[in-house]
Amino acid sequence: MDEYYRCQKCGQIYGKDYCKSCNSVRFRDNFAHWTSGDSNLDEMIQNSQQNADRSYKLIEWIEYSNFENIELIAHGGFGNVYKAIWKDGPLINYKQPWNFNKSKWRRKSNYIVAIKKFRNTTHASSEFLDERK
Repeated sequence: MDEYYRCQKCGQIYGKDYCKSCNSVRFRDNFAHWTSGDSNLDEMIQNSQQNADRSYKLIEWIEYSNFENIELIAHGGFGNVYKAIWKDGPLINYKQPWNFNKSKWRRKSNYIVAIKKFRNTTHASSEFLDERK
């Protein structure tokens, strides 16, 4: 049985863990504070943040400095795959990821992730977008 919650900010009822209307505004308000350097990639990330109805469905831009213990796992056709620790980590997805008292996201810190580094950066964006679809 799905659980439903009432958003502490807007009062809207939402399912599971995520008030889409409030969280999409929080992400939109932060768009000016980051860029991947590729407008197509930025647009894809921003669209995911505006349209996600669950925290695990969105994509975030993560600065390289937010990774540690990076180690090569494999060489691939388009680039290399690495294992790393994402210091901040993804948004939690078992309750509202926004901490109203601290006005910041709740995260699973020190989270192990895979990183893909493309060899040819001119094609990286289109390859990633194709792979994402």
